[in-house]
Amino acid sequence: MSIGAMVALIVGAVVWGPSLFGVLTTNRAAKVSTSALTAAKGTAQFTADMLPSSPGDGPCTRLNVLASLENADMLSAAADAYNGKARNAGGKCVDVKVTERKSGLAADDAARGFVGLPSDQQPAVWVPDSRSWLAAARAAGGQDLIPDHGTTVASTAVGLAMPEAMAQALGWDAKAPSWDTVFKTAADPRGWERAGKPEWGYFRLIKANPTMATSGLFALASEYSAAAGTGRDLATADLKSTFATTQVRLGELATAGYMTTPGHALSATHDAADVTAVSASLSAMITDERSVWEYNRGITSPDGLTKASGTPPKVPLRMYYPSDGVYTADSTAVVVTGPWVGDAQKAAADDFIRYLRSEKAQTAVRASGFRDIRTEADNAVIDAGKLGAAGRTLSELSPDLTSALQAAFPSVRKPARVLVDLDLSGSMGNEISPGVTKIR
Repeated sequence: MSIGAMVALIVGAVVWGPSLFGVLTTNRAAKVSTSALTAAKGTAQFTADMLPSSPGDGPCTRLNVLASLENADMLSAAADAYNGKARNAGGKCVDVKVTERKSGLAADDAARGFVGLPSDQQPAVWVPDSRSWLAAARAAGGQDLIPDHGTTVASTAVGLAMPEAMAQALGWDAKAPSWDTVFKTAADPRGWERAGKPEWGYFRLIKANPTMATSGLFALASEYSAAAGTGRDLATADLKSTFATTQVRLGELATAGYMTTPGHALSATHDAADVTAVSASLSAMITDERSVWEYNRGITSPDGLTKASGTPPKVPLRMYYPSDGVYTADSTAVVVTGPWVGDAQKAAADDFIRYLRSEKAQTAVRASGFRDIRTEADNAVIDAGKLGAAGRTLSELSPDLTSALQAAFPSVRKPARVLVDLDLSGSMGNEISPGVTKIR
C-alpha cells in the first residue's frame, strides 16, 4: 500500500432481533467429572536446579526458544535467570534466546517446517500456550518435526471476564452461569434491559479467532458443547450435528467482535470512567486468567503486538468460571526434531526444559500470572476470580477435535462486510520516488 493511499476497513455489523434469542434453545449442561481449579495441590513435583560442578566449554550452544505472545514474558524471565548461572549441557555452556509468535501462526510455521525463518532463528524448543497447537501443527503436516506430547511448564484457565457490576446485574456473582446461559444472554437483544440496565445497550461478547488464539479455540469448543447438550465431553461427532452447527452459527451472530489479543481488545476500555462507558465496547470476554491479571495491572496492547504499561483501569475485570466447566491452556514445551537441531541443542533443550519445572522457575511462572505445575497461582490471580471453587477443568481437546473445530469455524463465524476505500484523487499521482507514485 502506498504512503498516500487511504485504506479504511469497515466491518459491517450484523443486527439481530428477538428471533435469534428465541431460536437458541435450552440445552442440558454437560456433566463433567474433573478436578476443581481450587482443589488440593496437584501432585506434580518441582525438579531440582542442579548446577554443574564446572561450567561447560565455549562457544556456548545457542538455544532458540519459540514462545507464544501469552507466555513470552514468563519464558524470557526464566531464560534470563537460566543464562545467569553457569550451565553445562553436553559439555557446552548454553545461551537461551526467546522469540514470540502467535500460537496459531507458529503452528502454521511448524507445519511447513519453519522454512520461512533464517537458519539461525529456527527454534529448537517450541512452547505454545496450549498443547492443542501441537496437535494442530501435526495435523497440518508437521508430524515429523513436532512431537505428539511435551512437558507442561505453566497453565491458565480460560473463562469469562467481565466487570463485577455487570455480573451482579445478571446474578452471576452469586451463582456461576453455564456456558449455555452465557451464549443465550449474549444473543438476547434485550439482555441488559431484562437485567434492569437498558443504558448498557446490547450485550457485547468478545472472543478470539480460534485459528489464532487458544481462548478462541476453547470458546468455540464451549459453544459447541452448549449447543450439543449431550451431557458428556465434546466429541468430533457433535460438530457434524446439523442442529448443533445451526445453534453455533446463530450464537456467533451475537459475537461483538473477534479480538487479536485480549490486551488489544481491552485497550479500548482501559480509560473508561465507569461501567457504562465500558459497556460501549465490552460486556464480557472469553479469555484466560492471566490476561485478566495483566489488564488489572494496567497492561494493554494498543497494536495487538506490543505491550504498554499504564495505571490500573478504573473498572477492573473479574474472572468467572461457568458451572459446566472450563478448559485450561497449558504452556507445553517440546523439542523440535528438525535437522537443524543437533545433539548439542537437544542436550541444551532438555536442560532448559528441566529447569523450567524447578522451584525457582515456577516461582517466576506464578509471578507472571500463570498457575504453576501444581496448579497454584499467586493471590493476585486468585483474587481476580469469582466463585473459583465452582470452576471445573474439562478434558483437553483431542488432536482430531482441535482440527475439526478450526475447520468448522469459517462456516459458522459471524460474517462481515468489508469496504476498501482508496484515495484516487490527483495528488495520488505525485511521484514519491523515481517512477513510483503515491497510489503505487
